[in-house]
Amino acid sequence: KTLTVTEGKLEKKSITATTSGAAITLFAAADFSVGTYVYLKNTDTTATDKIMIYIGGADQIIMEGGEWAWFPWSGDVDIKAYVTTTGTILEFGIFT
Repeated sequence: KTLTVTEGKLEKKSITATTSGAAITLFAAADFSVGTYVYLKNTDTTATDKIMIYIGGADQIIMEGGEWAWFPWSGDVDIKAYVTTTGTILEFGIFT
């Protein structure tokens, strides 16, 4: 399949929230529509410094240091993140 990107960018953010209740919103459903792709990367090099990606009220992706993910997103629920170690850096982007 050919992927054509017309809009998007990468950002890095230090995540300090350490519980799902305090998770920060990366992408709010109200801001996006169907047809987007999400890129996430835990830039930490320590496997135990995990980033939890919280989608639709549950942990959907758990990334150890150095792991990344790329997936289509329908834009119907918020995507949030929290960490096991405060200050873990998340690289993220959304593309259409």
